[in-house]
Amino acid sequence: MRHCRPKLRKDASLRFQVVRELRVELQVVCLVENKDTSELLREFIQVFAVRSLGGLQ
Repeated sequence: MRHCRPKLRKDASLRFQVVRELRVELQVVCLVENKDTSELLREFIQVFAVRSLGGLQ
């Protein structure tokens, strides 16, 4: 079951490079979880922020 959260306006972007193999692995995970890459990375960053900083949103 996916956690439902209201869609927030995205007003910032990040751009970074990874090795090709890591990108391919990320794409496979996204296919398995039926999510686009941006959605999966936003969720990962949110979880990381909550665990690391108490949840700066």
